[in-house]
Amino acid sequence: MKKVFKYYIERLSNLLIFLILLIGFYIAIKYLFVFFAPFLTAAAISAINEPIIRFLEQRTKLNRKICTVLSLTLSICVIAVLAISLLFKIYTELIKLQSNLPNYVTSISYFLSSYYDKLNTFYNSLPINLQEVFKSNTFAFLPKLEAVITAIAGSIITSITSLPKLGIFITVTLLSSYFISSDKKNIRNFIYRQIPYKAQKSFYNAKNDVSASIFGYFKAQLIIMFITFIISTIGFIIIDTGYEVLMGLVTALADGIPLLGSGIVMVPWIILNLITGNFRMALGLLSVYLFAVIVRQIIEPKIVSTQTGLHPLVTLISMYFGLIIFGVVGLFLGPVIMIMLKNLHSSGIITIRKEFQ
Repeated sequence: MKKVFKYYIERLSNLLIFLILLIGFYIAIKYLFVFFAPFLTAAAISAINEPIIRFLEQRTKLNRKICTVLSLTLSICVIAVLAISLLFKIYTELIKLQSNLPNYVTSISYFLSSYYDKLNTFYNSLPINLQEVFKSNTFAFLPKLEAVITAIAGSIITSITSLPKLGIFITVTLLSSYFISSDKKNIRNFIYRQIPYKAQKSFYNAKNDVSASIFGYFKAQLIIMFITFIISTIGFIIIDTGYEVLMGLVTALADGIPLLGSGIVMVPWIILNLITGNFRMALGLLSVYLFAVIVRQIIEPKIVSTQTGLHPLVTLISMYFGLIIFGVVGLFLGPVIMIMLKNLHSSGIITIRKEFQ
């Protein structure tokens, strides 16, 4: 009887811990993340730069602070060169797109005008009550369209006005990354001293597992996006779209959006070419899109499960709950929280399921 009572008490306590952690994650992400975002980003940068810092320490025998400065400088320079090269290529392709834009507009206008008479005849043949419904819906749609355009313009203005905040964010992030990397041992020892001795091993294992799994999750997403970029760019070169790198990058970034994926870019592009009568290009784009989707469906479960240790079904469930609780951002946060809970369970800090003994 005591064993049964003890078993249910343990199950209840584990369930309470699980619920408290979920509530804690919700509060932290919903209300506190904005305050700690630069420092969390700095910690991630520090973790990425750590192998380079260790390499410089071993080879040059320089002070860790100097190695940290060299590592950060090298990383910033590499990222800046790649970003400038990519932006220059995108700029040239945007100029090319701008010069061809009037042709696209003319083609679409010609297509619409060719169907105008048919649509007008069809509209006049409708009963009066249906014509009134059509008019009312059309007039009701215009304010909504105006609201959407206003919202887009407002978001652009907000983005421009937030540039000073972005500069402060980057500065704080880089400085924090330097301090975290240069004083890593002292910071780590300080944190460990706050934890009871008996719990230090469990905390250490949980920290390593959680960090590795979360890093693995984002690594998996970046790998998939990179593969999509390569496939799309090569496909666009073969069918000669004229904007290979630009559209390859846009397609890869769209592919990182859960549920929607690259279809949010490719499907309208295919439809646009069908409207303008460029059936050869539409067929080529459809082939590239289908090939990229098939490759993604083949590699995604393997890459994600390998990097995170989560079953694809668990990943899907966590994405759905994340979407319900946090909105679109939850599509990314859901799997991250599930990874953390899984590793806390594996390390023995919490026990979500325990066999009866």
